[in-house]
Amino acid sequence: MKKGHILDFFIILLAGIVIFLYSIPVSIYIKNKTVNLKKEVYLGGDNIVLDYVTAIDDSAVALTNNYATVGTMTYISKDNSYAAVAHDLGTDGLRSGNIYIVPVHSVIKSTKEKVGEKNINLGFTNSNGSILSIKDTGVYGEYSGSLDNRKLLEIGMPSEIKLSEALIYTNIDGNEVKAYKILIEKVYYIRNTHNIYIKIIDDEMIEKTGGIIAGMSGSPIVQNGKIIGALSHVDDENALYGYGLFITNMI
Repeated sequence: MKKGHILDFFIILLAGIVIFLYSIPVSIYIKNKTVNLKKEVYLGGDNIVLDYVTAIDDSAVALTNNYATVGTMTYISKDNSYAAVAHDLGTDGLRSGNIYIVPVHSVIKSTKEKVGEKNINLGFTNSNGSILSIKDTGVYGEYSGSLDNRKLLEIGMPSEIKLSEALIYTNIDGNEVKAYKILIEKVYYIRNTHNIYIKIIDDEMIEKTGGIIAGMSGSPIVQNGKIIGALSHVDDENALYGYGLFITNMI
C-alpha cells in the first residue's frame, strides 16, 4: 500500500473512531454512573453568599485571602449535605467557609455588551451552613437551615432529558424562589461540563434580568418533575443562552 493510501486509511479510521465515540448509546454512558436512580434531594434555588478562606499565614493564625461571592443553591440531600454553584470557583486549597441565604435587593440586567448580576444587601450574620470543599462541579458542605416546605424531587438521569421545555428554579427578587421556563436545545453526553444547552424563554425573567445573570449559577433545572441539572455558565455571545451541568455530575 502506498504512503498516501496508508495516510488516507488512518484518517478514515480515526474519523470512524470519533464517530463511534460520539454515537455511544446513552445507556452505556449511564451504566458507568454510580448515582442511585431513586435518590431524592431537596430542591434549592436560594440566593446564597459564599464566604471562604483559601490560605493561612506562616504562623497558622491569621486568615488571609478571604473571598465572598454570590451563587445559587442547587440541592440539599436528606443527610443535610448540599451542593451549589455548579462550576469551579478557582480556589487553590480551601481552608474554611460558610454560606448565607440572603435576599436579592435588585438586579442589573444582561445586555449584548455585558452580563448582568444580582445585587444583595450586606450585613448578613447568621450562617446557613459550612463550606467543606470546592470542586470543578461546585461548592459542597453541610446545610444548617430549615428543610421545611422544600420540594423533594427524584434525580433525573441524562438519558431522561428531552429536547423540550423545562424549568429553572432561582431567586431574582427578594427571598422568593420561582420557576421560570427554559428550552433545552442540545445535550452533550460525553462532556464533563457544559452538558445541557438551554435558552431562557420565560417572559418575566427576560423582562427582569435580560437573560442569565451572574449569581444564577447553581440554579436547579427540572424537567418532568425530576431535577436533571444545574445552570453553570452563560453564553458570552447571548445571555438568553447558557449551559447546565448534569445533576449526576454534581452528586
